[in-house]
Amino acid sequence: LHTAYRRQRQMCIRDRMNLLMFIGEASLLMVLRYQMKSDPIAAVSHEQNKMNPIKFAIPALLDTIGSFAGFTGLMLITPSTYQILKMLCMVFIVLISVTVMKKRYDLTQYLSVLAIIIGLTMVTLVDVYYTNKAGDQSSSTEDTDNVILGTVCLIIGQLFHATQAIYEEFIL
Repeated sequence: LHTAYRRQRQMCIRDRMNLLMFIGEASLLMVLRYQMKSDPIAAVSHEQNKMNPIKFAIPALLDTIGSFAGFTGLMLITPSTYQILKMLCMVFIVLISVTVMKKRYDLTQYLSVLAIIIGLTMVTLVDVYYTNKAGDQSSSTEDTDNVILGTVCLIIGQLFHATQAIYEEFIL
């Protein structure tokens, strides 16, 4: 019962976060419209600088998918593990930028990424281990499966966020 309540509460928090993001973005559009109506020079400049909306739809879609997967993972793992595993985005950015964009990094930067990977692996294994030790045996297996599923969802979400960051760097 406690786990079901916690999940329902986390879903409510996720929905509030999405609503707040939507309100913030919509208010920025209203400010832009007001500025274009009050300043004709800004309106002309805005029309000259228009880009293809598809170029902005792709990172928005990647962010939406990444946020959905990340918040789904948050419902299944502890918030501290979620915060630490968000660092995985940087690892994915380095991997994608090296393979796709052909960027070069120093040895110290590669060693830093390796240290992050080792730390993230240790945190995830500790989370799974302590979830396994707590509670009775029947709920322990379910909790361990939830932690693993939450970790996989968060990893997928961070991969989408890394792809978004690389794509934004590419179009800018």
